[in-house]
Amino acid sequence: VGYKAGIVIGLLVAAAGALMIFPAAQMGIYMLFLVALFILASGIVLLARAAAADLYPPERRAHGISLVLFGALFGAALGPLVFRPLLAGKELDADSLVVPYLAAAAIMVVGLVIVTRVRPDPSVYARRISTAPPPVSAAA
Repeated sequence: VGYKAGIVIGLLVAAAGALMIFPAAQMGIYMLFLVALFILASGIVLLARAAAADLYPPERRAHGISLVLFGALFGAALGPLVFRPLLAGKELDADSLVVPYLAAAAIMVVGLVIVTRVRPDPSVYARRISTAPPPVSAAA
């Protein structure tokens, strides 16, 4: 089916997991909270990274993967700075700690919109690259 369908479904499931955290915290249901975290921590990001890597031609794929991983590292390093204003000046109880998860669900919806706009599906492009004849070097 391609990467796009899997990424869309994964983002929807992850957003649902992020939204489940709010009622779990409100009702104090620890098991629901753990299930929501498990759903949120799905491997959809790994699939999106693989799709991004497939958009690069084979001779430039290593460089593409390095850019994707640098972006992931950059996001992980700056993530706390993004969510810090959401928690500034608040008492850190269960209700205030839910806010970053609601923001994460919104960010996943934005990602979902971006993924649905990607044309063609990265797997189609990857198949097209893999069936193309190998590039001829100047030395040959």
